[in-house]
Amino acid sequence: MASKRFLKKQLNALTFDVVEECFNIQIYDASKTEVTNALIEEVVEYRNTYVERMHQANNKKDYRPLMNELDEKGDEFLNRLHSIG
Repeated sequence: MASKRFLKKQLNALTFDVVEECFNIQIYDASKTEVTNALIEEVVEYRNTYVERMHQANNKKDYRPLMNELDEKGDEFLNRLHSIG
């Protein structure tokens, strides 16, 4: 079962992986800086809103939809990242 601690770990891992990969793309191809910066901003904004929603969850049954959403959003971010690089 998901918990706030687990959700935060998953969210931080996703955020840091996407941001790190964006920086790597910028190092090797400076022409993609605008696109990667936009993706970084979107990931950080999503992280902030997700943390707010996570703290509003009252019990463990509220965590399952959050976990499913995080999985879907993670796939979306990674697919966009692969299409950039």
